[in-house]
Amino acid sequence: MAARCTSSAFQMFLLVFVLSTLSFGMNMPNETLVRTWAEQLGRNIAGFDKRSLPFTTIRTFFDESTKESEVEEVNGTALILEMADQVAQMLGNKTAALKRAVKVAESAAARHNYSENIKESNLVNYYKSKDDACISVCKILEYSEKFRQGINASVSSVHIPVEIYDKDPEILNALKWSHELDKVFRENYEEDKEILWQYFGSQTGFMRSFPASKWRQTGEVDLYDVRRRPWYTQGSSSPKDMLILIDTSGSVVGQSLQLMKVAVKSILDTLGENDFVQIVQFAKEAVTVGCMKRFVQANYRNKKYLSRVVSEMKAEEMANISKGLEYAFDQFDQFENSTEAGVGAHCNKMIMLLTDGSTDNGDEVFKRRNFNRPLKNRVRVFTYAVGQNPNPVKDLKWMACANRGYFSEIPAMGAIRARVQEYVEVVARPLALKHTDYVKWTSSYSGAHGPSLVSHPGHLDQGGAGKIFVSCPKHLQPSHYVSVLSGSYRTELPLWTSVYLDSLAYLSYLAIDRLEVTGGDDYLQYRLLKDPRGLGLVVTVTLPVYNRAPSGSNQTILGVMGIDVTTEQMKRYSPVWQLGPSGYTFAINTNGYVIFHPSLKIHDDIEDTPNLDFLDIEIESEAKEKLRGDMIDGKNGVVEISSFDLSVDENYVHEERRRYFYTPIGNTTFSLGLSLPSYQKFIVKHSGPFTKANATELIKLLEEQEDRAKLLAPWKYYKSSEVTNSYNSSDVVRDLVAALQNYSQSPDTFDTEMMKQLHLDLRVSNISIKMMKDMMHVTLTSPGSADNDTANITAVFMATYGGLTTVSPKSMSSVLERYQDPWKSAYFRRALHYKQTFMFHALYTTDYQENMTSPTVMVTHSVFGSKKEEKPVAVIGAIVDHDFLLQMMNSSSKSVDSVYSCKDVDNAVCFLLDDGAFVVAANHPDYHLQIGRFLGHVDAGLMEQLYGSVYHRVEEVDYQATCVDYGNETSAAPLSFRIPSINLVFELLTVNWWNSVWTWAVVNLNVYSWFSSPPTVAASSDDQEEKICIKQRAQYYFNPNLEETNGIIYPCNENCTRDYLARRVPDTNLLFVIISPACPNCYEPASSKNLVQEPVEMALADNDLCNQTARYRRNPAKCYDFDTRETNPVCGGPLTSPVSVVLVVVATLLTVISARLS
Repeated sequence: MAARCTSSAFQMFLLVFVLSTLSFGMNMPNETLVRTWAEQLGRNIAGFDKRSLPFTTIRTFFDESTKESEVEEVNGTALILEMADQVAQMLGNKTAALKRAVKVAESAAARHNYSENIKESNLVNYYKSKDDACISVCKILEYSEKFRQGINASVSSVHIPVEIYDKDPEILNALKWSHELDKVFRENYEEDKEILWQYFGSQTGFMRSFPASKWRQTGEVDLYDVRRRPWYTQGSSSPKDMLILIDTSGSVVGQSLQLMKVAVKSILDTLGENDFVQIVQFAKEAVTVGCMKRFVQANYRNKKYLSRVVSEMKAEEMANISKGLEYAFDQFDQFENSTEAGVGAHCNKMIMLLTDGSTDNGDEVFKRRNFNRPLKNRVRVFTYAVGQNPNPVKDLKWMACANRGYFSEIPAMGAIRARVQEYVEVVARPLALKHTDYVKWTSSYSGAHGPSLVSHPGHLDQGGAGKIFVSCPKHLQPSHYVSVLSGSYRTELPLWTSVYLDSLAYLSYLAIDRLEVTGGDDYLQYRLLKDPRGLGLVVTVTLPVYNRAPSGSNQTILGVMGIDVTTEQMKRYSPVWQLGPSGYTFAINTNGYVIFHPSLKIHDDIEDTPNLDFLDIEIESEAKEKLRGDMIDGKNGVVEISSFDLSVDENYVHEERRRYFYTPIGNTTFSLGLSLPSYQKFIVKHSGPFTKANATELIKLLEEQEDRAKLLAPWKYYKSSEVTNSYNSSDVVRDLVAALQNYSQSPDTFDTEMMKQLHLDLRVSNISIKMMKDMMHVTLTSPGSADNDTANITAVFMATYGGLTTVSPKSMSSVLERYQDPWKSAYFRRALHYKQTFMFHALYTTDYQENMTSPTVMVTHSVFGSKKEEKPVAVIGAIVDHDFLLQMMNSSSKSVDSVYSCKDVDNAVCFLLDDGAFVVAANHPDYHLQIGRFLGHVDAGLMEQLYGSVYHRVEEVDYQATCVDYGNETSAAPLSFRIPSINLVFELLTVNWWNSVWTWAVVNLNVYSWFSSPPTVAASSDDQEEKICIKQRAQYYFNPNLEETNGIIYPCNENCTRDYLARRVPDTNLLFVIISPACPNCYEPASSKNLVQEPVEMALADNDLCNQTARYRRNPAKCYDFDTRETNPVCGGPLTSPVSVVLVVVATLLTVISARLS
């Protein structure tokens, strides 16, 4: 007996051992059975049409309600031509206003009598924008919804950079004559109700903007300089091919090298998307800095890379300036002989040489490589003597003067910004001498350069001979009156800036109370609002303002005039109703960069908006590349493209054929595009007017108090509506009801088509929701089945084309509130695309849903009207508990002898996955808290097998993502005296301040370096700012050619295997999967299987960036880089002079005192 027990124990042990080494997939169902289960599940879901989501019946309701209406074809060609014409008209109005302002500015400057003794008290209505103490401009401001901040539309305000001495006679004289702009600014403002910021940027550095407003400041020091803004740099000169040549020999080690690095970055800041740049360093030999071995476009991405590699430069060896110059000219020769499309500005060619001094002037190199060129093809040379130079700099000045350039000294950190941009005046000379209206529009920037696509001559200034007095820089100041010739002297060439963020509207002020103060005067108290976006993305139209000196001698510009246009103003002309939920308009410039596009993002508190190419925003394909090229070339056309479309929430992607229509926008360098999905071919055109009786009935329908909620999209149903995306549904309903109650007073302000659609939607929704509500208790199985379990549907809803979402019961409205605007909701758009499909969607999550008792799932189906032609009218849906789907899955997988089903939780795991590979349902309790997660995080081994078979994916790179910037480990800010009182010390280091108060000689004193500590490791900070970064993510989608798959998984390299089978569920977006349980003590993360899904920050490899093929682009039609009348009388600042010991001591004491006091 004992032996028998021992034998039994041994057999049991052997059985356990064998079972532990056998596959966990034994007794799994075969392919045929899984197919049967999936088909049964599909039939159960299809029964929704008759039991809970009766889309067929609701379609009939809509057809009956629109039987008197017409069905209109969506004509994309007609729509885009009309929009292009409207946008061109609107932009043309801004250009006309700009010309009026320029004419006044030039006339005012010409009449002004320059005075060396001018005082600030001589200025009229002079309001300083920087008014922290509220003693100037902030006293006269009133809140404006149009500008989203306090303004005064009667006067302008002035911003002066911190490094400019605001009592300098040059500044005060320019402020005095430019005051006359206020009148024309007001006239423009009153004539064009859409006009926004108007401003004049002076070459001396100040900016006069209208209407007056308080300046916002970011950081301790206000580093804004109008001359460095994209609209100014692009408006003041023609494009540039620039080679920056940096001396990195051993003599520049230390302070001089640091100054050079900052100076180079400052030069890069002056370049725009039409410019090309290359950086070369030289010592004994010359070499390109970084991996960009050729001239590259000065766009955001390239400049960011170049700034980084410049920071890594080191100084060593002896300098051979001739070697550096030879290498530079070699680069120009290769560049000019290149046939690569889209590379090069092919306009102003220049070398920017930075060194600490030289005894070699490179004359032999210039004779062979530059002086022998035709004069108009010569390379300009600008030289910078950097640091407190013990080395001679006379040869540097000769180089600049002999090569149509300019020589500058940069002795201290505070001199960099002012000295670096002196080259701009020189390259602007040919443009000034042409006396041309060089009208430019920027690409959108957050607040395009190429040939004019449709250009028309403008009105030329004409008049009789007259006498004026011209205001010029002192070295060109005329001493006599000059005659102005009658006749035409202007031509027009529209060009535009890049898109950027509005810089004048970062702080908003709201009048919240009117208070009485002593003396009886009242004043407005303003509350500071966080409105970092201001007016959002803007483009700017610009014109140079010329200084009208005698013909042939005046080669300077007074500055640049600009007027902003928001991208929202352009998008306002989009035919939204005909485009439908998934249609959109967009615009690009001749660099292929996006002006506006629904996928172009605005980031709070991030001003540095990157240049984004059309192919960076849309998923790239050969067909889209051709579309982009045609638009750049200013062609009209229509093309149908099969492309991947990204969902609104960026979790899904689907392939569809879209129609793209495109045409140029007249008198600009922009091209307009319009995209329509395949289903958007017809819309309902309602007959008859929207009457007072309709308005009364609509109020009644909106105010009905039955157990259903009505959510309205935050649309502008009438012209004066102030509804925004921040309004909740109740606010929108109240706003519309209030407007309808006054309908008879202003019937023309309502959008007739939108109101009639909403009226129809409300009537149909009431009938439909009542019917759906009666179906909320659903039997999951057929009558007579052994399983008669039932489950409740939590809520039913219907979202319509007219922006109405009706929810029952009312208590569940909060669930749908996040989808208040159906057109902007992923579920709505996806249901319309998959119009014959039941769509299941679980709330997306990246982690366990710890606090959720029972997850919920949304199921939807589209409704298309069938009168004459199919057209989208609504999406109906239900919110169901996870248990509902679990019951359905279990009832569909009938148990068979010796075969596991979904009810066998311990032996088989069943999943329902959606088309993006997210878990919608699971039978095992361990997975219930992971509903809505990407399968790669739930079961990486299974997802690895499904990817490449039933799932494919699109890998996307997001160039406009944001990441947390934790700061550098090393602080670039010295610790000792500069930090406590940075404003004063910064001013002590500025060029014009020293020049105006004491003498230029003091600039040679580098107080900055005397009182700066070396970089130190910064302590951890709680302040975390966002930065623009690059992220990679992937979207998964069903393989259209594969319905099912199966296989064996060998996880963790253990003696354990898992069988799996997967099958698509017919007429749904679901995949049914059954798999053996997970092997014990085996966890594999998604990252181990290269299963990318959520956005992950990625560093674009240097080689990938440097080896990118340049995309097709077009240069501006005209280049102003040469004029035979150009002279170079003053080609550099004064050479270094001795430093006064007294001044050194005084400056030192002031610096120390300011630090101690603060």
